[in-house]
Amino acid sequence: MAASWGAYIFISNLIPLYVLVMIAIRRYHRRLYVAYTTFWAVGGLLAMQVRFIGSNHVTSHELLAFNMVWLGLQAWEVLLWLRARTTQAQFSAAISTVLLTAVGLVFGGVVVLTAAGKMTPWTGRFWTLLNPTYAKKYIPIIASVSEHQPTTWATYIFDVHVLALAAPAGLYFCFKGMRDAQLFLLTFALTAIYFSGIMIRLMLVAAPAFVLLGSLAISSTLDTYATDLREATSSSGMAADAAALAEPSSTPQPVKKSKSKVASSKQLLGGVLPYRRDTAVVVLLLLLGGLISYSKHCKWVTSEAYSSPSIVLISGWGPHR
Repeated sequence: MAASWGAYIFISNLIPLYVLVMIAIRRYHRRLYVAYTTFWAVGGLLAMQVRFIGSNHVTSHELLAFNMVWLGLQAWEVLLWLRARTTQAQFSAAISTVLLTAVGLVFGGVVVLTAAGKMTPWTGRFWTLLNPTYAKKYIPIIASVSEHQPTTWATYIFDVHVLALAAPAGLYFCFKGMRDAQLFLLTFALTAIYFSGIMIRLMLVAAPAFVLLGSLAISSTLDTYATDLREATSSSGMAADAAALAEPSSTPQPVKKSKSKVASSKQLLGGVLPYRRDTAVVVLLLLLGGLISYSKHCKWVTSEAYSSPSIVLISGWGPHR
């Protein structure tokens, strides 16, 4: 991504943000340290091989979080190493010294390098993402570019179709089963969708987030209602078999049912929802229709809107377009 598009800066800052979120909610572990250190080393070396990036990957203010989080993790691991090999009093005395020295060196180094012109400052587009009104006030030429305009709702519907409606449900399922993978998806989706609302060009970054959230919502819904349909069908079949096997007695006598028999008969006659099977069928048919419509829309968009040699969007259908 670094070799093809400048939005690699978003990914390079997204991973440190995820690490900070994991630390904030106390889910930090050694695997996270190993993964981020490997990503920082390998990703940084590969990105610096691109000619127009070079040393800017280390000296740019836009990637300051990418490098500072790595330094912070190294300092934290050093503190953990010291705590395992010193007494509590020695560790308490060392931690303040190490933290103050590290923060002072980093802050002083950034200030000196910035004053000397060795660090690349933040660009206008970066400030526009943090403050949407920045470009209109200070750099009107950036605000005048069409791909830097805010994204409309029509664009979301046109680009992602039903995923614009399924993505909020995907957020719900992420919060419902909060694991490390779901937390990363939440961090990625919320930041990508927010930035895509500021600049229309960042819909390319938000599209994978919509796809992941929409697929999570659709697959979870399909699994739930397909299970309901199978259970409702099997329970109705069992109830029919039980009714066929039952024989009416010649002299009916009142029989007291035990609680276990009453509970088993309720389970046999079909769960809590009275229209469980019908509801499952309707929901599954709606999902099937939405997926068919989404596939047709994607085919039309890629063949007509995004692959057309004409600058003007082709409208109409058939021979009259």
